[in-house]
Amino acid sequence: MAFPSRRFVGRVEELSALRAALERAIAGEPRVVLVSGPQGIGKSALVQQIIEESEKRIRTVKVDSSQSENPFGAVESLLTNIGPRSDVNSARDDGQPLFTLSAGAKVVSFLGTAQEEHPLMMWVDDAQRIDLDSLQAIGFALLRQRAERLLTVICTREAEQTVRDMGLVFLEPPVVHVGLDGLEPSEVRLLIESHLGTEPTELDVQRLYERSRGVPLFLQAVVNSRGESFPEGSAPEILPESLEQAVRQWAGSFDATSVKILETLSALNSSTPVSLLSELLESDSIVADAEPLIEQKVAFWEERDGVRALGLHAWQRDAFYSAISSQDRRQLHEKIAEVLPSAEGLQHRVAASDHHDAMLAHELREAAEREEESCRVPLAATYYVDSMKVEPDLDLRQRSLVNAIRLLVTSGYPRKALDHYQSVLQLPVGAYRDDALGLLSLAEGKDGRAQVFLSRARDAYESAGDMRWAADAACALSVAEGALGLGVQSLESSKFALRYSGKPFVRGMALANYAYGQGLVGGPATGLVYLDDLPEEASATPVTHTDALYYRGAFRTLVGDLAGGVNDLSVAAQRRSAGAARIGSVSALVHSVWGHFFLGDWQRAFRTVSVARDVAQVMGRPVDFFTVHCISGVLHAFSGRVNEGRTELVGARGIGTSADFTGPEMWLAANEAMVEFSLGNYAGVADLFGESRLAHMVDDVRLRLYAIRYLPFVGVARARTGDRAGAVRVLRILESIRARGALLSVVVLWLKGAIFAADGDSQAAVRSYQASLEETGWGGDPLLHKALVEYDLGALLLDGGDETQAFDHLRAAENAFAQMGADGLKGRTHALLAARSGSSDYRGGLLEIWDGMTTRERDIAGLVARGWTNREIADVEYLSVKTVEYHLGNIYSKAGIRSRRELRDILQSHTPILGDDR
Repeated sequence: MAFPSRRFVGRVEELSALRAALERAIAGEPRVVLVSGPQGIGKSALVQQIIEESEKRIRTVKVDSSQSENPFGAVESLLTNIGPRSDVNSARDDGQPLFTLSAGAKVVSFLGTAQEEHPLMMWVDDAQRIDLDSLQAIGFALLRQRAERLLTVICTREAEQTVRDMGLVFLEPPVVHVGLDGLEPSEVRLLIESHLGTEPTELDVQRLYERSRGVPLFLQAVVNSRGESFPEGSAPEILPESLEQAVRQWAGSFDATSVKILETLSALNSSTPVSLLSELLESDSIVADAEPLIEQKVAFWEERDGVRALGLHAWQRDAFYSAISSQDRRQLHEKIAEVLPSAEGLQHRVAASDHHDAMLAHELREAAEREEESCRVPLAATYYVDSMKVEPDLDLRQRSLVNAIRLLVTSGYPRKALDHYQSVLQLPVGAYRDDALGLLSLAEGKDGRAQVFLSRARDAYESAGDMRWAADAACALSVAEGALGLGVQSLESSKFALRYSGKPFVRGMALANYAYGQGLVGGPATGLVYLDDLPEEASATPVTHTDALYYRGAFRTLVGDLAGGVNDLSVAAQRRSAGAARIGSVSALVHSVWGHFFLGDWQRAFRTVSVARDVAQVMGRPVDFFTVHCISGVLHAFSGRVNEGRTELVGARGIGTSADFTGPEMWLAANEAMVEFSLGNYAGVADLFGESRLAHMVDDVRLRLYAIRYLPFVGVARARTGDRAGAVRVLRILESIRARGALLSVVVLWLKGAIFAADGDSQAAVRSYQASLEETGWGGDPLLHKALVEYDLGALLLDGGDETQAFDHLRAAENAFAQMGADGLKGRTHALLAARSGSSDYRGGLLEIWDGMTTRERDIAGLVARGWTNREIADVEYLSVKTVEYHLGNIYSKAGIRSRRELRDILQSHTPILGDDR
């Protein structure tokens, strides 16, 4: 039959919102629009209308759900089909799996390149079906956009969930939400006229509207099923009550060949090359046969790796599939399984099966194990779940479910694991149920509950002689015990797992947990001993040992090997992969910020905090937001932006009051003490860290592990307030820590000098301060602490009358503070110098300009001054080149200059801002 051309009707306000967002995007102000509504409501039609209207003004790329069962499948599909101009033609890095940061960085690069010649619309279709990894990577990329000519349109049935999954809750400017409801009666009339070319009666319109609620798919199904017109003088007889019925009726209006194409595409569940469709349907005329479907916008053509493929929109695909009878569905899957390679056809064999099949279940478990070894965890979990559907043995079915959940939880996919909660509750009481509930408790952050269930499961497996499963449970148990600060118990569980498990990922995770347990019991240097076998080159560490690399980086920063630590942590952050779900990119990034902070590289520290904040937003864990707020508050305060620092800590406190992690009050007090120290409010530091809190930090093994970050500042503050006993107590704690770098020696000598000064022994204090400054920078020079020592030594010499040496040390401190960006400390140092030497105020026009820049503008300006190109800056900042150019434009405006060379010349003329490494 001939199909009339269709005219888009209604949606006036919705189209207006999309058009307005598009105009802003074309002007260089990126926008994100969320189009939501149920199946059949017209989300895709609305977007297609905008595309047709604007096809000469914009380029459109589509992200869809055809690879939804694979981790980063949607991102890979996008990046491997983006044309020759892109510098991200490969979706994977050196054969390694993608991770949130690396995938997000590639999407950033793609978006920046794709919109250089023409404005870009990125259409994320059926987002509720897209894999979570891809949603998070795309969300991270959108958070980094600033000046791109980019409109992102996200279509979804689950608006709130999609926004949360993508981390766009706090996106600026906010997401524009376009919610679709049914068409109005006047629009129903227009739709009927558009399809039939004749004017319907009022009775026809009213009955159609009442029965369909204005849902376009229902309306179209009925109109198409009636032929060229309604019977004269009568309204439609029956309108289907369900979407599936409507689709079945709609499909009945197509010829038999078109229906076969629709059914085959819906069973394949992805866009399909013409060659494969031809083989399945035994037809050489697929292109011609598909034309009626294209005209009716039921199907669409796309290019995949240079091959033409036919696809269905996901909502139509689901509905067509539901409309196929069970018997026809099984036969269709049988045929597909025969044609596809064995690995690709496994799930079609499951769908075709109507009885238990032990051999097929065995093949699925083997496929799951292969995917697990390749780090394709969600796909491995899917194979395990599929094996349950055909496995005749109850014990093996239970094992498959627990295996799927264990993979998802311990590899950083807790949300996916929690989807199986109801299935777990239906398991018989016993070890499998306890094991699964313990794993799901880990996913929820309920460590105490997880410990109870996992301990019970391990004991039950061991009693039954099933040592491999006991080892798996013990490995997860050690995660819960470590999070609870139970170092001895975590060690025992980890040793058990190492003794009885031969699986690389389990052993890698158990090794990391064992090292962490040793760190809890004996301190970070002890933990490092058990990680010495890792390759010195972080990137050479096997992916199975990513957690161990993370712990090595954290421990290194805690014992003084700051440079080695930040290198390990940088690689670990990129590899959000196998290991405890607790350990993600944000934790690694925050630990590396502390390293950069102590090394004096505050530009890099702020850049890393910015990335960590965006990653936390897409991951959504409360503890991640808490730690980012805390370290950001400290950085802002030491940079002289105390109000911003305190605002960050207020945000942390709001999260901590309802926290599901241990010790938020202690961590908050420690970071608040750092803020007060930056202001010189030593009494405030002492108040925040009184005897009870100091004892708590010493007694709690998890808090003691990180004591070196805070205790030197607490000890010096106590000495300055006359609490000699408290200062000495802190000194003894620091002296008990074993070091692998200069940091510990520097802070111990600094604190000794403060105690001597408080005692009135100036000569001993001077000697201690000088010894601190003479410490070599092995493991990375702790420039922040040394600058504070320079200040204290200069102030002490000034009080003793030795102005010449005092001025040398105070100027060295002022330059170091200026190099780091520690404006408050720099101002205090200069004020002391000015008071004794009569020097002029240090704040000139350049520094006022510098102070007026945002954190990201400072980062970019500093890198420009060091000779970096826009592309290099974009790569290190996870930005596009366009966004870098946008920030440079703001900098030029604030500074009253017009070129990159002017900016570079001005900043390079002022060494205190850039330091000597410019």
